[in-house]
Amino acid sequence: MGCDGLTGQPNDEKLQFMVQSSGTNDVKEGEVFDMKKELSLRMHLVAMRLNFQFKVKKSTPELYILRCVDTSCTWRLRATKLRDCNMFKIKKYYSIHTCNGGVLKQDHRQAKSWVVGHLVQAKFTDVSRTYRPKDIIQDMRKEYGVNLSYDKAWRSSEEALRLIREDPASSYGLLSAYGEALKIMNPGTIFELELKDGKYFKYVFMALGQSIRRFLACIRPVLVVDGAHLKWKFRGVLLTASGADANNQIYPVAFAIVDGETVAS
Repeated sequence: MGCDGLTGQPNDEKLQFMVQSSGTNDVKEGEVFDMKKELSLRMHLVAMRLNFQFKVKKSTPELYILRCVDTSCTWRLRATKLRDCNMFKIKKYYSIHTCNGGVLKQDHRQAKSWVVGHLVQAKFTDVSRTYRPKDIIQDMRKEYGVNLSYDKAWRSSEEALRLIREDPASSYGLLSAYGEALKIMNPGTIFELELKDGKYFKYVFMALGQSIRRFLACIRPVLVVDGAHLKWKFRGVLLTASGADANNQIYPVAFAIVDGETVAS
């Protein structure tokens, strides 16, 4: 069986939609998935919901075979890649467990951080709520009966944030368009982006037009420059130029991201 022109492609939005719509429903023979990762995620969720564990007997670009962790059990799944695309189809699925069933859920082997990250991703989109690793632990215990370690819950939160923010490196490519949008929406804005070799991020400077106008009109003509080190995946220094208003409240005027507090920057 071929794909008839369809080409399944990895997409985190597709995976999240699957989680929200039918993620924990059991699968069936003949079901087709856009990609192997979608099938894998679905099976991990099913195992957590139905309280069983499996092991991957074989996983290649063309084949995906699962077996129950109990070698005497008949539960198993076999899926193969369709021709000319990345889609996977379930060819054989024996869904009945002949083992004792029920697993020790202290460390469910299918409750991996990347799986839990997909499950809790939506919780991080609510800006009015702080969703902490201990909240993940409580939710997983309540909804799935799975006990997570704090370390795994923390890694799950990092995965959820990665899914929401997407690849940090690609976001740097949006800076130029972001700067042009700022200039249009906030007249008088100064936005300067400097690249290394014409394509790699080096420096960025931003001062909003409204901030500049208010500073010139009613803020003391004194600026204090301070820096804060960025310690995430891409390091650097965030520089801020701030003044003080009539109430001695800090008034940010300009921002810059540089590689360090140097003469060149």
